[in-house]
Amino acid sequence: MTMAKSGKGPRANWISGVPGPGWPDTVVHHGVRVAVLLIFATGLTVLYPSDPGVSVGRFQAGTVAPRDVIAVIDFDVPKNPGTLRLQREQAAAAVVPTFIYRDSERDSAVTALAGFFERVDSAAAGGGV
Repeated sequence: MTMAKSGKGPRANWISGVPGPGWPDTVVHHGVRVAVLLIFATGLTVLYPSDPGVSVGRFQAGTVAPRDVIAVIDFDVPKNPGTLRLQREQAAAAVVPTFIYRDSERDSAVTALAGFFERVDSAAAGGGV
């Protein structure tokens, strides 16, 4: 194996050296350069994938978004405060309630809990706990 004048091996000429006069040397020289470029580009793509960016899904009317949708920038709503308040109240009234408040249910739950804690206290006082 002979050494080139620069002190590097003959394979260093494949990339940075001047190709020989024949067609095989030129094809190998430029082929290695193209292969290095493709390997480098593929490696960068694999190591640093592109950011998916902001994706806005298609929401159907009446559905709830699976996550909060927050604007990237602040913007003004050009409505007068009275109209805006009325529309917000109408939107809030259109939401189906999740919980139905019943005062009698609250009283029965409080009574049941009080009875439970009385039994726990009596068991603790009697040495049952």
